[in-house]
Amino acid sequence: MATADVDAGLSSEQYPMAADLRKMARAHPLPMVPPGTVDLSAMAGDQATKQARTVLDALLAALTAMMLTLVANCFFPGQAYWKDSLALTRHLRTCTGFSVIAAALLQTKNLRETAGEIKLEDAAQFIPVTPVLSSTGDKRTMYAYNLGIEAADRQFVPLPTWVEAQLIHGGLSHRVSQEPDRHAALAAAGFPDLDSRHPDAVMAHHFFERAGGHYIDTGATGLVAEEKVSLRVGVQPETGLRFSDGSTVD
Repeated sequence: MATADVDAGLSSEQYPMAADLRKMARAHPLPMVPPGTVDLSAMAGDQATKQARTVLDALLAALTAMMLTLVANCFFPGQAYWKDSLALTRHLRTCTGFSVIAAALLQTKNLRETAGEIKLEDAAQFIPVTPVLSSTGDKRTMYAYNLGIEAADRQFVPLPTWVEAQLIHGGLSHRVSQEPDRHAALAAAGFPDLDSRHPDAVMAHHFFERAGGHYIDTGATGLVAEEKVSLRVGVQPETGLRFSDGSTVD
């Protein structure tokens, strides 16, 4: 009887609701530091590492003292994200907002009875991110097969997914802007071309959510652009396929 009541009360809606990286990216724009806030010349040499250690020392002291306000003060009030795969929460979910992050860290530290220090394993780098992203070719940005597990995790796992999605989209959009007519012949041939300059053409959406919606060109695209292959877009056969021997498959 109890089971029936519970089943009857369950909502037919999906839970948790399906995410959409494109909507999340619009709702959570990239964290931005106004130009001039940080003197880049002051970050030369080992200064970025010293600054990072100062912040981490303050965070460790705040966690040790179990002081919510002190923990929250370690994060940028406007836009703060915490994605923790090991240190405290050991979960890939992303906490958003400095007060939410502070409360979550203190709660998990208390529950797990975490003790010890927070330290950098490697030198820190200060990388300014602007609305126009300039990208350099690096095989590691797309392929993690030769990096090893630890290095690949550090490169691909730490960022919140919607932040990573915007970085990828911004980089690809910048590259496309350097060749605005690259797909002109393809579009003229009737191929529905939607490049990375379009706000909905988010590659991470195809990678992580659709697991499709893109393909690797092995030569067929050139045949379409040269109109050696004809297209019918937006339609599908309704009566199956007819072969050269006259047989059909429905």
